[in-house]
Amino acid sequence: MMKFLKQIQILFLLFLSIGAFAQQSVSGLITDSSGTPLPGVNVIIQGTNIGVSSDFDGNYQINVDNGQILVFLISDTIVLN
Repeated sequence: MMKFLKQIQILFLLFLSIGAFAQQSVSGLITDSSGTPLPGVNVIIQGTNIGVSSDFDGNYQINVDNGQILVFLISDTIVLN
């Protein structure tokens, strides 16, 4: 029985390590059509609540699995006087 549990543990760790290698880091620079960096753009993995925002210089970095789709959300701020 202990040998069987040991084998299950090894298989679990193997699958866990394979999943870790499938993840990769994606980074980029978000700009408008004139090349001006866009801060505060939300970069979200589609179908999840995992995401990041671009920094003051428009840069972002996010870890994704192969095949996941990134969604870029830009929000306009309305200023009321």
